[in-house]
Amino acid sequence: MMSRDNIDRVNVLFQKLCERFDQLKNTYFQCLELCSVPDVANNLELTYEHCLQNCVEFRERLSQWTATDEETPEEDDACPWQAG
Repeated sequence: MMSRDNIDRVNVLFQKLCERFDQLKNTYFQCLELCSVPDVANNLELTYEHCLQNCVEFRERLSQWTATDEETPEEDDACPWQAG
C-alpha cells in the first residue's frame, strides 16, 4: 500500500540520486580525460554506462509505482536521464 509519506520520501531520495549522479558524471569525465590506459578507460566507460542504465531503470520503476497515485513526481530538468 502506498502512502503519501512514502511517495514524498521516495521523491526526496530520487532527487538526491539525481544530484549524486551528476557528481559521478562530472568525476567520470574528469577521470576519463586524464586516463591514458585503454583498459582502464574502457572499464570507466562500462561503469558509467551501467550506472546510467541503473538510474534510468530506477526512474522508470518510480514512474510506474507512482502512476497509480493522483500526483506523479514532477520532472526535473537537472536529471538528464529522467524519462519524459
